[in-house]
Amino acid sequence: ILFGDDTAYGAGWNGDLGTATKNVIYDIIKSITDRLDAHGI
Repeated sequence: ILFGDDTAYGAGWNGDLGTATKNVIYDIIKSITDRLDAHGI
């Protein structure tokens, strides 16, 4: 079992080789799609 860091994505991840959790990946994708929706894209 892999345990990942659930820290919000940011500049602090630069060079970090840790595993992202499903929650973090979901949050990133959700943030991107929300921004696209807000701009009508």
